[in-house]
Amino acid sequence: MKVRKILFFVFFLFIQIEIFSQGVVVDTLVLNRDTTDLHFIRYTPENARFRFVREKPDIDDESIYMSVVAAFTSRPPERIVGKSVSNGLEKVYPTEEETAYCIIINDTVDIFPLHENSNYNYKEAIKRKGDYFQQMLLVWDFQIKKCDVFKDRKTERRALVLINGQASIVESEEKLHIDDFSRGLVELGADKAIYLDMGSWSQGWYRKKDNTIVDIGKNWKSSHLQTNWLIITD
Repeated sequence: MKVRKILFFVFFLFIQIEIFSQGVVVDTLVLNRDTTDLHFIRYTPENARFRFVREKPDIDDESIYMSVVAAFTSRPPERIVGKSVSNGLEKVYPTEEETAYCIIINDTVDIFPLHENSNYNYKEAIKRKGDYFQQMLLVWDFQIKKCDVFKDRKTERRALVLINGQASIVESEEKLHIDDFSRGLVELGADKAIYLDMGSWSQGWYRKKDNTIVDIGKNWKSSHLQTNWLIITD
């Protein structure tokens, strides 16, 4: 039996859409996979920081530059899936745990599989008035991690990503299978990535230099049920 080798030629085109003097840098990243272009939008803090919050961000608060949903929300009654900490305050509901967690202390963002020092970092987030939430692991050590929760469904995707230690939010323009999205993140240089809730929960926004708001996300059906948010703030 002959084995045919298939070579994938990949290139990246970085198109800078807008730079904020303080707040968020927004880039369009075009990934060419064979003859198909995949479009990703990247949001990177500039002179700002990430925070995890459980109160809906005020769109009129000019110190908040961006807001998206972070952890999953359970079926009614709506609760955050997994343990969480916001500004040192913990909240635990009797829901399932996910496969990874994000910890934010001061200006440092990190992502770990759930079995790696989760209890220790959870307590550290409380002790040091930091943030912690659980989600699905997509990339670890530049390797795609299997994520079966979405089965074969395709939709727009969003993740919190670490590239060379820099945390940013990356979302897809096209509807993708989760494996294809994770593969795209690795090809973009991600060494760690954790999912951010999407589907009908995808509503988010970012603030332009003139203080106008740009809405993001394509399906807002469940937005009124959102329970938690990842924000970029000063």
